[in-house]
Amino acid sequence: MYLNFNKPIHHWNYFLAIEDDLINTSRYVEFTIDNMKTYSVEYTKIILSAASEVDVLLKQIYSSFGYKKKQPNFKDFCDVLKIKLNSLITEQLCLEQYGITLCPFEEWKNDSQPGWHTAYNNLKHNRTLNYKEANLENALLSVGALYSTVVHYYLCSTPLKAGIEERHLLDFTHSLSPMPKLIRFIRFL
Repeated sequence: MYLNFNKPIHHWNYFLAIEDDLINTSRYVEFTIDNMKTYSVEYTKIILSAASEVDVLLKQIYSSFGYKKKQPNFKDFCDVLKIKLNSLITEQLCLEQYGITLCPFEEWKNDSQPGWHTAYNNLKHNRTLNYKEANLENALLSVGALYSTVVHYYLCSTPLKAGIEERHLLDFTHSLSPMPKLIRFIRFL
């Protein structure tokens, strides 16, 4: 099914720009399990950008379900999305060329804040003390979280001629163009 977006898809374009930044780091640090704790200023920028955008999109998704809390937090998003949009929590992503699987919101199953989001807050509030949290693992997970969140955002906010029960992530991933270069939903390979 082809989706026709009536307005620019700024969030998608922003995701693609952040994904490109992440891909560029692979020229210097190979995306392998051995390098997951490698940290850098580039990963700091990627984590701060991606996780901040995740927060923006989660707030919009949360509001789209009719919730009006003035200052919702990450726990509020978790509580609502576990009920209203569980696929955001359960979907698995992969970096096929590197053999890496990601599930960025997996900790929400246990009502815990994801480690990459904790790292984001730590970097935002005390970068000097927490600089080692600006690592490849948190960069991959925060960009993966952004990918999943932006697709789910369009799932919730884009009017379709088909009913809500006929909406599938596959429709959205094929309608958002260009396709991501690095991250994919596992079931769509």
